[in-house]
Amino acid sequence: MNTRGHAKMSNDRTTPLLFDFAESDSADKTTNYLKLTPGDFLKNAGNVGFLRLWEFICRDRGEEFEIVDEIPIEKLPDEKKLAQYIMDLYVSEYGGDSKVQKAFDKLDELVERIESGQFSIRFENREEESKFKDELKLINDALTAASIKSGVEGVKENVDSLNLYSDFLKHKLSLPKPKDDQQTALNELKVQIKNLRTFCNQPLIRQTFLFKSVAYNVINRFWTDKCFLLRANAKKNMATLVEEDFTKPFIKSIKNNLTTNNGVKTAKSAIGCISCTRAISKMSEAVPLSFMIDVIDDLARKTSSFWNHNPDAYLCPVCALIYSLAPLGFRRVDSGDFVFINSNESLKTLWLNNAKKIDDSEVLKEQVGVGEDVGDLDGGADTVLRRVDAALLNLLDDKSKILSNVQTIVRTKQENGDGFTYQFNVFDRDLLYLIHKEMFPNLKAPFPTIRQNLAKLAIRKPFMTSNGSYFNVYRHCLDNVLTYQNQYNLLYMLVLESLKDKASWLNVFLAPVFHIQCLQTYHALKRKEKESMENISGLQSHAAKAGALMRTKLLANAVGSENVAKLTSERQEDIVRGVVYRLANALKTCNFEQFIDILIRLYASSKESIPTVFMTALRNETAFPLIGYAYILGLKGALYQPKKSDEPDSVA
Repeated sequence: MNTRGHAKMSNDRTTPLLFDFAESDSADKTTNYLKLTPGDFLKNAGNVGFLRLWEFICRDRGEEFEIVDEIPIEKLPDEKKLAQYIMDLYVSEYGGDSKVQKAFDKLDELVERIESGQFSIRFENREEESKFKDELKLINDALTAASIKSGVEGVKENVDSLNLYSDFLKHKLSLPKPKDDQQTALNELKVQIKNLRTFCNQPLIRQTFLFKSVAYNVINRFWTDKCFLLRANAKKNMATLVEEDFTKPFIKSIKNNLTTNNGVKTAKSAIGCISCTRAISKMSEAVPLSFMIDVIDDLARKTSSFWNHNPDAYLCPVCALIYSLAPLGFRRVDSGDFVFINSNESLKTLWLNNAKKIDDSEVLKEQVGVGEDVGDLDGGADTVLRRVDAALLNLLDDKSKILSNVQTIVRTKQENGDGFTYQFNVFDRDLLYLIHKEMFPNLKAPFPTIRQNLAKLAIRKPFMTSNGSYFNVYRHCLDNVLTYQNQYNLLYMLVLESLKDKASWLNVFLAPVFHIQCLQTYHALKRKEKESMENISGLQSHAAKAGALMRTKLLANAVGSENVAKLTSERQEDIVRGVVYRLANALKTCNFEQFIDILIRLYASSKESIPTVFMTALRNETAFPLIGYAYILGLKGALYQPKKSDEPDSVA
């Protein structure tokens, strides 16, 4: 056995055992360790979550924290204290952004105004009255939710002044009505606010309310139907539930395995843990993996012959606790999504790639000469792409190291649905170059990188489509980049939506998405074709200019050149809609002959020649869709604004 002091990082990533026994610096003492071993993405997220819990424990004790994958078992708290640490950590990580915390803050503010004599309402001021109503509504909605009321039931034996909360539920905070005695009613409201704040200021109530909010807004995105998320347990004490369902079996399993591994007793194996393979001595201790959402079907339904009528997807109590901490391994970004960067290089790599704050992480201390400062592009926003950047840059610190594929897992809302889903992407070294460095050669004017174009999309909110659903252009475009998919379907959808909307505001999405496709196409052609297609930027520029000039002609033919300036954006879209729609459909079906046929008819009616850029593009099927969309976006006024000096024949 090796001699060690403090637990340290281990390079053995294949050992399935949870425990490692080694001698400490003292010759007469043996230290046992809980070893965090890698697994699937949720297990790895749970490992990071457990390490975050260990950091929380160390700092509470005033001890130094190290990024380790071996935790001294003797330093773990007992099951009751461990359950409390878990709840405190969840509240610390996610409680600050909750509606409950906003309600607490608003209560504190109102009480401060009451005590300073600044609590007054001018009912004749409608704006002031409306603002006050919104403040009271925030408190009412947050503190009367069903989950909050059930939380009070779980701790009512251990808190004071329950009558204050009961009174609040019966008579919610509201402004005096016109028929009321205004001053008397206002004084009653002040007393009611102060009483509610007194009740909520109890530490147990404050933690219970915040943890309830976290449980139903964060944790239940990852697991459910167990512990405090089991419907039958809604009114029970949550700390007791965490202890009974997770920490008590965890500590008990560790102690049992210690005696087993020391040869004192041998456990009979009823079943093996699907994660760590260790024996689970009793079926009553086995935890079905199905409590993790979207991971496996309900085990009760797995009775087919494929499973030999004996489902085996169970976790031991130790792995069950680790999996339950997966929400602490994921990081919530500004969009509300949860992101986890999965890499089995080491636990330290997992920790750094999933740092709480990218700015504070060691990941961005060295940029290895690639790309711009991420913060400058996103204005400091914490986005999925920003975390991908950080992970890639971290993995490229050692340029001689072969970069293995790394997963980006995003827990996000389902589009047009109420549930959540996992989105998986895999990225590599080539992707970093594509996002940050790919540029057209020999350009006189600077062309924005994919990273810069994505940053433009990231600041735009999802828009409502014609069918009433919300669509996130940034997320779809980013997914296409990360999976090396083209943007043509996205461009087609945006073009059609812009035609239905009869407005040009969607151009703010069209141009960045198109520019990203330009660089993606150039990157692909440069790698797989003998001709580097270095002139592709010139081709798309000519096509966009040709489309813009044709737009000018169509508008002039419709209302006269002297009246074009008077046209609204909606009327302009009406005039070009038919041509844009037919051209977009031809590109969607890759019917380049139909596209050219439409152009022939269009230019024949104008008594002009088709721009020669299309004759050049026809020689390359990969480049043609890009040139076609450049023309369409020019026709829509999204890429090029013609100058007075522009002449039609200058496009050829």
